[in-house]
Formats: sequence, C-alpha cells, structure tokens
Amino acid sequence: MSVEITQKTPAHPRDWSGGIDSYLEEHQIACSKVTALSGGLSGWVWRLDGWSGGGEKDDDDDSRPQDKTTSRACRRRAGEPAILKCADGMAKLAPVPLEAERLRLEIKALRSPAVAEACRREPSVGVPRVLKETRRGYLMSFGGEMDLRVAYKEGKVPDPAAVGTRLGKWLAHMHLAGRGAAADREDGWATRNDGVDTFIAPGGLEEQAIRAAMGKAGSSPGEAQRAVDVLLRPPPVPTLTPWDFRPMNTLVRFRDDEDEPGAAPELTIVDWEFSHFGDPVYDLRLWAAEAMVMEAKFGKGKGKGKGKGKEEDDNGNQGGLLLSSFLRAYRTGTGNAIVDDQFVCKVAVTMAAFLLLFMPAPFWDCVEEDREPWVKLALQYVKAGAEADMAWLRQSSLGPLLAEP
Repeated sequence: MSVEITQKTPAHPRDWSGGIDSYLEEHQIACSKVTALSGGLSGWVWRLDGWSGGGEKDDDDDSRPQDKTTSRACRRRAGEPAILKCADGMAKLAPVPLEAERLRLEIKALRSPAVAEACRREPSVGVPRVLKETRRGYLMSFGGEMDLRVAYKEGKVPDPAAVGTRLGKWLAHMHLAGRGAAADREDGWATRNDGVDTFIAPGGLEEQAIRAAMGKAGSSPGEAQRAVDVLLRPPPVPTLTPWDFRPMNTLVRFRDDEDEPGAAPELTIVDWEFSHFGDPVYDLRLWAAEAMVMEAKFGKGKGKGKGKGKEEDDNGNQGGLLLSSFLRAYRTGTGNAIVDDQFVCKVAVTMAAFLLLFMPAPFWDCVEEDREPWVKLALQYVKAGAEADMAWLRQSSLGPLLAEP
C-alpha cells in the first residue's frame, strides 16, 4: 500500500473563486512580481518581489515574542522578497484530506516560546518571520533560494557534517523547550492533529503500509502486529513537534559577507502546519528517511551507508556525514531526557513506514526501479525495531542515536 503523488498541481487552493491576483487584492498586498514556487507538498507558495510592507511593523520592533530571538535567519532584510503560503482542505500533491485552517497552527508554532528558545540557543538556525496573516494563509520573510535537499543534490553544501550538527542541536533545544507545551498551559497545544492522524492513528496509512508490505514479504500476522505495536506506542516524553521536519523543509541562504568570506550558510526551518504536542520520534524519522535517500543518491559515497550508516568508504568518500552528524548532535543535545532504546526502535519502525508508504517518491527523485531496494531496506528496519535488535540498529544509519551522550 502506497500513496500516489500526482504531478498535476492546481494553480491555487481549490476553494478560491479567483486567482492569485484576486487574492492579493483581497488582502491589500502590493508587489511588483509574483512567482509560483514548486516547494510544498501540501500547500501553495508564491514569491512576492517588490513587497514594501504595507504598514507592517519593521524589523527593529521588539514587541512581539518572535522578534526576541537573536537568530539572523529570522530577520527580514530590506529589499528582500516576501513569501506567501496558502492552503485548503486537501494536500496539494496527493488525495489526502487536511484541515483547511492548518496554517493557523504554523503561525502559532513560529511564534512559540519553544521555537524562540531553540533559535536563541542555536542562532545559526531560524524560522520565517510572520509578516501578515491572510485568509487560510500568511506572508512570511524570505529564507533562501533553495532547500537543503536541492543544495546537497547540487553539491552546494561544502560541510554536510557542520550543517547536520547545527540542525541536530537546534531540534534538541526545541524538543527540550517544548516539553512544557501541554494543553493545560496558556500557550498550549492539542495532543493530536487531524492531518497527522490520517497517517499515524490506529488503522491509518502507515499501519496499513506496514501490514501490507510485511504480508507480501511472508511475515506472520504476529510479526506484523509486533511492528504495529511499536508504531502505535505512546510517546514517553511528548513535546512540541512540527512533524514535517526534513531537509526539504530547511531553506539554505548562502552568505556573501565581505567581512566573513566563506561564512557558513544560514538555515531556516519552514512548514509547521502539522505542529502539535506529540511524539518527537516523527521529527527524527522523517529527517533520517530523507537524508538517507539523499546520501544514497547524491552523496560522494553513493550507495554507501543505506543499511549500515557508513561515513567513509575505502577511498575516504564521505557519504553519510549529514545524517550521522545530525543524529549525533541530537543525541548529545537531549542527553538522556528523550532518547532510549525504545525511542530508537520506534524511529526505525516509523522511518520504515514512511519509506513503505511513499516509495518510489518522485519528490526524492526516485523512480520505479528504486522501489524494491528501499522496500527491502525498510522491512529490515521494521524487523529490527519490532524485535528490539539493538546490535543491528547500532550498525545501521540510526547508530549515532545509540551512542553515549
């Protein structure tokens, strides 16, 4: 069982009566040029060049919670374009129903204390600044010309290990700070999300994918049930989770500072529409799944580390440093507060469920011939996670999560 991703993208949300020009006029947004962007699997995104601000507060105003972060990536530079994101009640690229007002959660997450704390602790990583709220959408600051997956694919990430480390640290800070975001607080969050439940609730798409793949591979019903039990295991340490944390949702801005030549790129985390108070496992599993595919297809040691997480091949090619450094930094950053053997087992099973559900994934440049090897690998992760085979997992790409903090 897998989800089919359509390549026929509607030009705008299906509930609009007019096009983008009508929407901009409705919200009194003036700009010199509008460009539809290809990014986003569930929402629509446009770049607005020449947006002047329309009376919004400037970057020096420190009156809003989000403005108190010291992250460079959160700030909007004069003359930069703005980005408009909108949604409706269906995913843009797949027949999956979603909450039409989900971008309100994204705005709330971007302004949350947990995100502000993560940006303060790791200021080289940031989130977009909310510039203007609109009907089922909002205007945000510009985060960069390309996402991390594309930058990695094109060989434009000069130090993958450093980038992975920064992102792993940032996520660790956010998860630790978000543990107090329960619904009984003023800034609290719901413990579930309708869009997320489509995938991870009992009987959801991920359980169906695991049962179908294991059945086809000849596993017994009991073996499949053990895997599902791990998949549905409640989180021991719930926290604020964006649930869609991945390289594709990390924008890269390459700095060209005269005073700091060769400066590390700024990183901006986008797509927070599935945010809720839930299991941090899912932020690890999606980042790991996507990075694993990236490194296998485009890393210097292509094909290395798919099952074993090998950082260097016999010729010294570094093919797994982005993922391994990310996981190692997260493990070190969270200490013993979140990660244990059960956590890693669930990362393995949920990561595999995503691979089983979406392979061959066109958004990862995968084709039909990629399906069989990735399904085979995913089933190995399912088996190891369901049986708590820690020896196998230590030698896998998830091994850094099992290192001593």
